[in-house]
Amino acid sequence: MKPIWKFRLLALLIVLVVGTVSIADFAAEVLRPARPSVPTPGSPPTAPDALAAAAFATKIAPFREDLRADEAAMRAAEVLASKGPGSLSTNEAVQTAVRTALGIGPHDARMWLTLALLRAHGNLGVASIVEPLKMSYFTGPSQAELIPPRLAVVSSINAISDPDLQELAAGDVRAILTRFADLRPLLVTAYARGSVAGKRLLDDSVKTVDPAFISTLHAAH
Repeated sequence: MKPIWKFRLLALLIVLVVGTVSIADFAAEVLRPARPSVPTPGSPPTAPDALAAAAFATKIAPFREDLRADEAAMRAAEVLASKGPGSLSTNEAVQTAVRTALGIGPHDARMWLTLALLRAHGNLGVASIVEPLKMSYFTGPSQAELIPPRLAVVSSINAISDPDLQELAAGDVRAILTRFADLRPLLVTAYARGSVAGKRLLDDSVKTVDPAFISTLHAAH
């Protein structure tokens, strides 16, 4: 085969691959449901049609981390909607989906937090929660939507011995007190529901920024 035909064949293959990927990407973008928020314990489960649409979009464009993350977040919402720990096997299956999304996009703070929430919901121990929780801080330190669920889980931990996690969590408290005043009621709720270690962390963090707010925290206890 002449070199010119080899080049033309290669060019045709490239065009076909790029075209196929582009069409798949466009179709997935059209079919995907609205981006889900961070799943939280006790939140309503995902609507079946939205979950089906997310799963279909992922199949069409499996190379898209954001689509995998959306589907994993929706599946996590179903697990976290149950009041008890629920099925451990289902929890672990969703954790696998979250880790798959993180394998493509390790920068996704929402997925790191989702992984921590799933492990906390399954009562899998503090050690399994701390690392993904810290990664959610490292990859999304200023994402307002992550603060409420992150604060809820960190304040519920019975023993916060990791100094990095303590400082990172204190950063969220400072952000609420200085930048997100509308989230202050979340501090009160987290304090009322928090563990002894969580209450101590909130006390110490609030004192350094707004000592007057301590009385509001304690009134909710």
